[in-house]
Amino acid sequence: MTLFGPLKAATPAAWVDEAVQRWPELLSDHANCEKKAASTALALMFAYPEDRELAARLSRLAREELRHFEQVDRLMQDQGLPYLRQKPGRYASRLRAALRTHNRTAANVDQGVFITGTLRVDHDRHEVESRGQPVKLTPLEYRLLQALIRHADKVVTRTQLLREVWGEAHVDEAHYLRVYMSALRHKLEEDPARPQMLLTEPNVGYRLRTQ
Repeated sequence: MTLFGPLKAATPAAWVDEAVQRWPELLSDHANCEKKAASTALALMFAYPEDRELAARLSRLAREELRHFEQVDRLMQDQGLPYLRQKPGRYASRLRAALRTHNRTAANVDQGVFITGTLRVDHDRHEVESRGQPVKLTPLEYRLLQALIRHADKVVTRTQLLREVWGEAHVDEAHYLRVYMSALRHKLEEDPARPQMLLTEPNVGYRLRTQ
């Protein structure tokens, strides 16, 4: 055993030998991960353009990841190492397959018309009605409502809602939910103080109750 890296954890010598033998592949994988992280950050910026705070954080993250990529790439060039194309392993392939399945399911739910009680949501037209009257929702309010509809009659945790609506960077911002759920209730509930549809599940999250 040897002590390797800042964590001071015991590392089997065989692991170190394997890393040394596959050094070009290891660095190529490292560089590829930095590029993918920057690419994901940029993709999220385009997916949520109205969230200025999120865009600023993702912009900083993308620049940081690209700097890391440049550092690794410079090291590879200094050592005369080729950049090797990385192929996804079985684990990554399964993750991608699961993501495609989830996206297809979410797309099906987010199409057509959802009706419960006095609420009517036309996903194709992005139109919302309550008690027969059109309701104007902000983009974030609409995304939050969509997330609740996707999980109708099920308890959705705060963390899950924050991740689906605001993204991974905001999973600790529970106050976002309190503000936007209050706004939705004032627009969609007959009595916002005693909601019958947009329910709070104490210490857990929220639930959209259908009728």
